[in-house]
Amino acid sequence: MSDQLLASILVLLAFGGLGLLIVLHRTVLLGFTAFCFLNIASASFGGLFVTRLFGLSDRWITPEHSIVFISTALGLLAFCVGVMIVWVPLRRTAESVALRPIHDLPWLSERLILTFAGVSIGIYALFLTVLGITTLRSIWSALTELLKYTLLLATIYALTRRNYRPLLLTLVIFVPLVLYQAVFTGFISFAGLFLLQLLMVVCFWRGVRLWSFLLMLAGLTMMASLVIGWLNSRSLIREGYLDDLGATERITVFLQEFNYVNPLAMQPTEIQAAVFERIDMTSILTAQVRQQPTFTPFTYGVDLLPDLAVALVPRVLWPDKPVIAGGNVFVSGFTGIVFDEDTSVGLPYQFELYSMGGTPAVIVGLFLLGLAVANLELRLLAPATSLTRLLLLLYLTSTLASGAQTLVLLISSALSGTLGYLVIGRALDMSGWFTPPPPGQQSEDLAAAQALAPPRI
Repeated sequence: MSDQLLASILVLLAFGGLGLLIVLHRTVLLGFTAFCFLNIASASFGGLFVTRLFGLSDRWITPEHSIVFISTALGLLAFCVGVMIVWVPLRRTAESVALRPIHDLPWLSERLILTFAGVSIGIYALFLTVLGITTLRSIWSALTELLKYTLLLATIYALTRRNYRPLLLTLVIFVPLVLYQAVFTGFISFAGLFLLQLLMVVCFWRGVRLWSFLLMLAGLTMMASLVIGWLNSRSLIREGYLDDLGATERITVFLQEFNYVNPLAMQPTEIQAAVFERIDMTSILTAQVRQQPTFTPFTYGVDLLPDLAVALVPRVLWPDKPVIAGGNVFVSGFTGIVFDEDTSVGLPYQFELYSMGGTPAVIVGLFLLGLAVANLELRLLAPATSLTRLLLLLYLTSTLASGAQTLVLLISSALSGTLGYLVIGRALDMSGWFTPPPPGQQSEDLAAAQALAPPRI
């Protein structure tokens, strides 16, 4: 059996593992675990998927690509095994799920969403004032993620309670901030792949049916058209055509000039080019396979603890502390590729795991990641004893599911964000503005909604 054929079989099995998880549990819960899977898969298989889907030429696939495909596929199968182990309680309560979904979040209420929305506005306003302070910037950058959690919860609230007021209010805040970030920075990281998580929740929250997959396909098509339109239009921002305009004028002109692509008129080659530019990361993953271990030995994780010790000390306490390599510097060390100093390079989990010990390290690492993300997401289904606990769970689950940094930088930034959410959570708990329902009870609006809802099938 050729490596290409083996790779194709393993990739199909990996996606089959994700499909099995969704079908067995009849949900993607809050979407964090499924998003984590797709985030990893898209970095290795994005180009392969589009190539096979549209029957395009596969001459770009090299023997190194096959190694990347096999390594990531085996790792994702291990990831699914980890999730399957953790989510045993969901399968044990299958009958009760069919009648009254345990994942309808009994602590979720309109008051909670409005509280988070209000706090998000304050956080974003403060974020603009601390951009020059490194330590505070990292904390406030993490806190701006609260608006995304608010939109996610508002979407779930609309699906389960049939109340769309909080969702509309959150969109009124979210959309202008995304546009503001886009026209001033040329980046859309504030939304980005988060929209994929939202789409999965909308499609699979109430179960797995044929229309769920059709809606998912339609949503992915729309997202592809927006991504291609964005890639065709962002030069307006990055080349300075809007620099002399105010915020409102920038947004207005950008929307007028946005090069929208009709989803029904997209060419397969356009989609493939967009995937290779923004999603697929096999260019660095294959370069790593060529580099390691032939020219650069595996690290086996020996640098993790020393680097973590350095990263955890704030620069305000250690002004001369050494810089921990991350992003393009870290990638260059294991690929031999030299990037411009200001080039931003995302970092999928499989890259650093492979640097530690090749394919075996990817398998073990993604298995542990599956255990961790699934466990954190499962804890979000439990009654919320405090807003502090809820905020910390949302932040840590989202951060772990997203990755995109070295493990050391991921841990250090997660600790900074944890400090910020701990302060906000404690302040909200002490204010008494919102009190989660006691364990065993549920919010009144959920009880009313469930009384009217049809049984899950």
